[in-house]
Amino acid sequence: MKTANKAKEALIKVIEKVEALSQHAAEVEKMIADHKPVELTVHKAREYAESIADIVRQPLIILDADLRVITANRSFYQTFKVTSRPIPSLPLTCPKLWLITSNYSRSFLTSLLMPNIL
Repeated sequence: MKTANKAKEALIKVIEKVEALSQHAAEVEKMIADHKPVELTVHKAREYAESIADIVRQPLIILDADLRVITANRSFYQTFKVTSRPIPSLPLTCPKLWLITSNYSRSFLTSLLMPNIL
């Protein structure tokens, strides 16, 4: 009889844990559902900002506070003879990121960035 009661108690504890996990899963699903519209709005805003950046005729590169590339416009790639698009979130100084073909372009970029880094 004691073993049956212990088994019953253990089963009740397992059921309680499953119910608690189920409730937690429902809360997480609601949080994800609430987050989706915000994520979509941010995505649309970024696309809009990038389309504006592409219209600008002057070379334009957008970096974050850590000098990681967010985006750059076509004019930037043409002016600095960048042969490959940068991968967002990589540092501007990453050798794999930029294949700048002219020394002028490299020195010009350095002169722009160094005063802001030091």
